[in-house]
Amino acid sequence: MTRIIKPRQLTELKNYIALDASWHMPNSPRNAEEEYLSKHLPQARRWDLDKIASPHPDGFVGHMLPSPTIFASACSKLGIEKSSQVVVYDTVGIFSAPRAAFTFKAMGHDNVAVLDGGLPAYEKEGLPTESGEYTAQPSQYPIPTLQSNFIKDHIDILNTIDKKDAVILDARPQPRFSGAAPEPRPGLSSGHMPGALSLAFPQLLQDGQLKNAQELKQVFENTIGKEELEKVLQGKRNVVTSCGSGMTAAIVALALEVIGGHSAIYDESWTGYAQRTNSPIVKD
Repeated sequence: MTRIIKPRQLTELKNYIALDASWHMPNSPRNAEEEYLSKHLPQARRWDLDKIASPHPDGFVGHMLPSPTIFASACSKLGIEKSSQVVVYDTVGIFSAPRAAFTFKAMGHDNVAVLDGGLPAYEKEGLPTESGEYTAQPSQYPIPTLQSNFIKDHIDILNTIDKKDAVILDARPQPRFSGAAPEPRPGLSSGHMPGALSLAFPQLLQDGQLKNAQELKQVFENTIGKEELEKVLQGKRNVVTSCGSGMTAAIVALALEVIGGHSAIYDESWTGYAQRTNSPIVKD
């Protein structure tokens, strides 16, 4: 299971590699690269989710899951080895770091942790930071095998909608899910997939950190029902998470993992789905 680690617990770890996996929405004035150069955890390397990615076949989304070759190349450049303890964080709190952790897990690198509360929580503890780019000694990371149960594409999601063989959880804000509010990406329809359920990711957070396991379980019960959740936790019911572009879907996936469940991420998520003419869209 992906470990959730508090800032003070970092002092107990030895030989971990910190990765700044910050990412901001396209309409945000913040610049993740500039923020990293200005301030980051000691010896942290930059994990750019937009650059360490495979191209979308239709150009719809900029941060698709990287191929095993791209992933291995990025790890090698950053001095990450197969045995490395990786700690990912972001500058928001819990926002894009879970997507980076998901990437490592999907590539079979289980020794990964998410820094709960990210850089804000770390700084609040008075812990040291550095500036500038950290240059690591390159490694030779072996090309991994993609764990196929971590990822879904458009054909998969259409089959899921048709067969109703999985719970689809949508992490976008409820007004975008219902179609009442527009998408932040110009020209993209809002709404949701038939049968999908709304679980806006902020419901899983408190003060920029993940809620505790008991609180997370209650959120999932409120969303899909107690009996359905039990099936999920017993491995008898599949879950697919989605969001705007596959980023915050990973927060839902991480929260589900914390309480003992597993989910796959619909990688292109709503940005890809809503641009396809054969995608049914529901507006409540």
